[in-house]
Amino acid sequence: MEYEGDRDAVARHMAAQPGVQEVERRLRPYLNSPRDTDTVEGLVHAFHRSLLCCVTQLRVPRG
Repeated sequence: MEYEGDRDAVARHMAAQPGVQEVERRLRPYLNSPRDTDTVEGLVHAFHRSLLCCVTQLRVPRG
């Protein structure tokens, strides 16, 4: 997922989405390391722990 803006606001928005909650519920049995995703705070924490930093980004010039 790519986003711009406040990371906490994005995480809270995603945590409130029923689809995200459903995916997390279905993934739970397959996770090697359990994570608390039953609450908004738990989902926000999992979101922050799962972030990857963008090392480089290439764009094709418009034209």
